[in-house]
Amino acid sequence: MLSDGEGHLIEGAYSSLLWWEGETLCAVPDDAPALPGITRRLLLEIAADDGVEVRYALPAPSELAGNEVWLVGSLHGIRAVSEWVGDGLPAGAPLRAPAWQQRLDQLQG
Repeated sequence: MLSDGEGHLIEGAYSSLLWWEGETLCAVPDDAPALPGITRRLLLEIAADDGVEVRYALPAPSELAGNEVWLVGSLHGIRAVSEWVGDGLPAGAPLRAPAWQQRLDQLQG
């Protein structure tokens, strides 16, 4: 994971960061120092079409503990984070990832 100078997570080396807080899909703001992700954009469009609330934030690693977190990219689609290495924080179960991956596959189909 790449972070800004204040320790907020921004993106993966080859992926964009998305996560869930309850029923809200969260993403790093568009003006963050991250590359624009095509898959990120598509998933945010799906969220808008489905009426899913989207919130933009710069998370500290501890703020993602226990939440469903995705690293998304054109090559692999949605990759759910299964564990955080080095800090002992729990990863959330990938409850939504399969259905959202199916929707993404239909768009790219």
